Amino acid sequence: MSQTPLIGCRTAIVALVAGLAAGALAIPVAETAAGTAQAAHATAFGTRVAHIGPSNAEPVKAVAVKCPEGTWPYAAGGAVNYEQAGNGGAALTAIVPSVEAGAVLVTATAPQGLTANWSLVAFAVCSSNMQPVLVVGKGIGTARAACPSDQGLVGVGFHVAGDPAISHLAGVDINPHVTAVEVTASGPGGVEAEVTALAVCRLGVVSSQLEHASNDGAGWPKFVSRQDDNEDLRPWATGAKVTGPAEATLDAIVPAGEGGVSWARGTLFGGYAPPAAFASEDEDDNDGDGSLTLETGLIGTFH
Repeated sequence: MSQTPLIGCRTAIVALVAGLAAGALAIPVAETAAGTAQAAHATAFGTRVAHIGPSNAEPVKAVAVKCPEGTWPYAAGGAVNYEQAGNGGAALTAIVPSVEAGAVLVTATAPQGLTANWSLVAFAVCSSNMQPVLVVGKGIGTARAACPSDQGLVGVGFHVAGDPAISHLAGVDINPHVTAVEVTASGPGGVEAEVTALAVCRLGVVSSQLEHASNDGAGWPKFVSRQDDNEDLRPWATGAKVTGPAEATLDAIVPAGEGGVSWARGTLFGGYAPPAAFASEDEDDNDGDGSLTLETGLIGTFH
């Protein structure tokens, strides 16, 4: 694995955001994955903005959301909106915060055969407090990005290349000190997948801690949320990970907005239950079919 500050990769990522989000960056609405359009709002947790893309049956989608002028993306997230009961099985393939563009790009892919409409939502928690630094790490199967020693982690991102039927996201794992993120791919070709980890870092983080919320109940999809409304420790960087069958992946990682609620959802790519022979044997799982864990980095006062 290798990691560098965002220098050589900067131009490519900014161009990617600009090219895929043409005409979308100026509309920070759709504050929920259910598609309800709302104006962006400032809270004690920063200003969370969101943009929902077109609803159709296209198998590959990209959507971007731009932070208000004079602010930068700290935390970033994305969510698939299936829009009707019974649909499912898509995978997030990238959440890319761009400090230079002041935006977050999200991509996702649906399984072959999905004919129902679906849409994609990009989220950004934006702040004017201080321009952060973006660090990029690359690897095969897994990648790690760590903040410089004098900075704390305020947001995370990732990209898993290739067909999600072969390799897809299994985890965006924040370290206990809230200073680094590790991204892991799963699936039949997960160990050979090109993986990128992104860390949004900031000077002056006085204190931080990592909190978890988990769901290891029976069945997929699995949903988990967490509410953090402590004014002294505010939720910023948000990650998640799944365990279980090879098809297990993530289709939603959403940082907190108003009310301090962050959430994540895990699914099986393809939307079907795998044969029992492929179920996880993890003894920590109550039902043996896997688990979903939400990770929230709580950060104290900036200076």
